[in-house]
Amino acid sequence: MKRLITIPILLVLGCAGPKTGKLEVRPRAAVVPTVPGELQLRHDEVIGRYHIGRQVDPANSWLMHEGHPVYRIEAESQWNLQPGGQIVMATPMAGHPVTVPGYAPPPASGEVIAELERQRELTAGVMAQSAQLDQALKGLSGALALVQAMAEEGRKVQGELGHALARIEALEGVVNQLRQGRRETEFK
Repeated sequence: MKRLITIPILLVLGCAGPKTGKLEVRPRAAVVPTVPGELQLRHDEVIGRYHIGRQVDPANSWLMHEGHPVYRIEAESQWNLQPGGQIVMATPMAGHPVTVPGYAPPPASGEVIAELERQRELTAGVMAQSAQLDQALKGLSGALALVQAMAEEGRKVQGELGHALARIEALEGVVNQLRQGRRETEFK
C-alpha cells in the first residue's frame, strides 16, 4: 500500500523539476571546395552553438544561471576520403594540380570489365537458384503441414481403434458369461 502512495508522489515531483534549455541539432556542413575541381585534404571541425535559457543550478537550488550560449564540438576535423577530383598540394611546381592515385578511379581494362560481367552473371544465377529454393521450401512446408495433419488423424484413429477393441473385449466377456450361464442351466 505504501508503494502505491509513493508512485503518484514521485510522478508529481518528477514533473515539477527545473526546466532545461532547448537543444538545436544541425547536420554537418558539406565540404565546399575553395576552387572548382579542387578538394580539401581534411574536413574542418564542426562546432555547434546552443542557447540555454535561465535555469536553476541542479546541484544548488540557491543558484540561478542566466541564459547564455554553449559551444560544443559536433565533429572533429578528419581526413577527406571522398574519391575524385584533384588535390592541390605543395610541390616543387607549386600551383599545378597533382592527381593522387588514391582519389583517381581505377583504369577500366578489358579484363576488369569481363570479370565484372562474369560476376553479374554469377549473381543472377545465384538469385535464380534462391528463387527456386524459396519455391521448394514453400512446397516442403505445405507437405510438412499435410504430414502433420495425417499424423494427427492417425493418432485419432488409433485412439478410436483402441476404444473399439476394449469394447469388443468387454462384449466378448459378456457373451462368454452368458454362454456359461446357459450351459449351467442346461445341465441342471
